[in-house]
Amino acid sequence: MTKPRLFLLAFAACLGVAVFWGVRLLPPRHRINPESFEKIQVGMTLEEVEAILGVPPGDYATKQHVYDLWGGDGVVLGLRHRIGWAGDEGAIHVILNPEGSVSHKLWLDLWFIGEVTFLDKLRGWFGLRQKMNAVSSYPMPPDW
Repeated sequence: MTKPRLFLLAFAACLGVAVFWGVRLLPPRHRINPESFEKIQVGMTLEEVEAILGVPPGDYATKQHVYDLWGGDGVVLGLRHRIGWAGDEGAIHVILNPEGSVSHKLWLDLWFIGEVTFLDKLRGWFGLRQKMNAVSSYPMPPDW
């Protein structure tokens, strides 16, 4: 193999590794965090909430976790429907009334199962992700 080809092969390999780790270190595409939770208002539609959070309802946490409240999505509570999103900073749940608009919102603490990896620490050091622990909780609505 000639030197120019070997150089190009090594360059392509280094570029591939750099792109791989660059993508791995980027913050998640969703916006499931306390700042987005504050933007959600009573009366919004599910589509407006999804636009704020950037993703449809689901579990987007990168680690195995437990909630401090009931788990699962889409639980029917009387005539209302509870829908949730989970991320590495916590979980957001909204209650939709029969008309399909938000009647309540709730921030849930998450507790992660297992150890924090070096990659998690590295993301925290560079400010790409908050520390993997529970964040402040918001009180539950009185009519739940």
